[in-house]
Amino acid sequence: MRSGKLGEPSPEFNVDIYSRAAFDTEERAKEVVNHLLSCLRFAPNRFGQYDPLRRLTLERVEQVVLLIMNRTGQERDPERVFSNVHFERTRYPKCSYRVAWARLPHRAFEISWYIVEEDFIRAPSHLAEWLEFAFGLLRLHEAWYARFCLDMEGLQKNFLTWRKRHLRAENPHEGVEGARGVGVELEKGIPGVYWGNYFGPFYVDWFGREKFETLPCVEKRWLDTGGIFFTTAPTPFDWDTPEARQL
Repeated sequence: MRSGKLGEPSPEFNVDIYSRAAFDTEERAKEVVNHLLSCLRFAPNRFGQYDPLRRLTLERVEQVVLLIMNRTGQERDPERVFSNVHFERTRYPKCSYRVAWARLPHRAFEISWYIVEEDFIRAPSHLAEWLEFAFGLLRLHEAWYARFCLDMEGLQKNFLTWRKRHLRAENPHEGVEGARGVGVELEKGIPGVYWGNYFGPFYVDWFGREKFETLPCVEKRWLDTGGIFFTTAPTPFDWDTPEARQL
């Protein structure tokens, strides 16, 4: 998943989690793996750091835990600064996960993503099931911030494309196309307001709990993480309605 041409939306519902947590013990890495496998509806069946991903079996669970702790060869680096492991579920509902962490000062935040095909969450019961699954991940990642949105919404709010003249272009007048994601670095600013938004304890303290208590929204949930989750429309597919924009 997260395939296709640059700047073109995929039929996906994304949960992007910003975190400073590092799964630098076997216990913490195992908690994440156990969570992914405990929900049979979303359990991945392939894993790895590079394509092609390998088949995930019970005999390979320990390998997965070690990968999340350290990537291959990383044990030779006393800093152990990066980890990036991909998971895939090829059965319905199709899912794609990226579990990642980085140590300061290399990156202020690392983004882990959890994706499910958007058709699955059209049913309210399925959306509720997916959200409960994601809320457990917020705790495991010690999330500072997370956004919940269709790929279309994320692209429209955080992706710019442009054209500029270039003498070497096939058509110099039309030029070449450029593209980049913008406003996605949490250390520079909150990426935006989406269908679903999670602000962790840091932001609750910073803005003040009373700001969130009076926040106009469709749904609001205080989680056991100490953070808050709120939505701006009845469903993720209503994110661009006039009512959602006004809210």
